[in-house]
Amino acid sequence: MIGDDREISVVVNEARIVLGVLRKKALAADASATAEQVMHDGPSTFRPNQSLEEMLQFMRDRDLKGHSLITTPGGRLLGIISRNDLEATLAHDSSS
Repeated sequence: MIGDDREISVVVNEARIVLGVLRKKALAADASATAEQVMHDGPSTFRPNQSLEEMLQFMRDRDLKGHSLITTPGGRLLGIISRNDLEATLAHDSSS
């Protein structure tokens, strides 16, 4: 993660249930730390049935500038979406 462009990595268990999120800054501060020591527990997530507009509004309302997770109601990771991607997609859709 430190050697590439990713800002976050998601920590999951063997069933792909989200346990937390690792941010590049936390790892850079102490490269010998374990994921458990530096991860942020309980990140905000979206469900796959939420609209892109709802997701973007949530991120704007809370001034979230990075990435958010898409999970099942049980917490199983389905994907990651960035605010920049949401903004670009919705801007493109509205100009079409």
